[in-house]
Amino acid sequence: MLATLSDIQQIPGMSAYTTAYLTLVLTGADKAIKTFLKRNIEQENLTEFYSGNGRPDLPLNQYPVSAVTTVHEDPNGYWGQGSGAFPATTLLTVGTQYAIEKDNGGSLSHRGLLRRLGWGPAWWPQTYGSGKLAASRAPSWQVGWGNLKVVYTAGYTTVPADIQYACQTLVVWMAKIQPFGGRPVSSESFESYGYSIIAQLQSGGPPELGTVLQCLKAYREISW
Repeated sequence: MLATLSDIQQIPGMSAYTTAYLTLVLTGADKAIKTFLKRNIEQENLTEFYSGNGRPDLPLNQYPVSAVTTVHEDPNGYWGQGSGAFPATTLLTVGTQYAIEKDNGGSLSHRGLLRRLGWGPAWWPQTYGSGKLAASRAPSWQVGWGNLKVVYTAGYTTVPADIQYACQTLVVWMAKIQPFGGRPVSSESFESYGYSIIAQLQSGGPPELGTVLQCLKAYREISW
């Protein structure tokens, strides 16, 4: 989870809600944020299949990447469904045939780029000129269908504080408006209790949601 139930229960007013109700709302808020970000945030071990793009860099689906355990390149892999897919002979050597581009002092790769090293397999011969000026294309990931298998670790060991705050804010907002049909209250009266709700949200929505978006936008995966 992107936020803890115990932290949410410390927020003024949240102790009035049952643990079961807050757990339900937190689960929905957690999923909504991850869907908006288009990626996971918490650290996890992953095994994924990719199709070679013919370029030196292969962007991994999840990031930041803290470690790449193994990389296999098999032209007959087909996302692990080929006959005898990704045998030991297709295992690449880290530091010689591939490397993850790391930043943050060499501890993480926030971009999650897997770089092909060396001069590739026999399908793409590479030669240098002998004492002459010559052009030679950089090593690239072999073009194929599901021909790469990558085992790696991605995500944050500790969820960033601004994402935790965004999740907490969203939970508070959802917990308060759900009893009113998911629409914010514009006014309440005490005697013979009554309330009125906003007929239609104005452009930009409530300020709480603006705060949530402001916290999350730096982490959102951008699709082109």
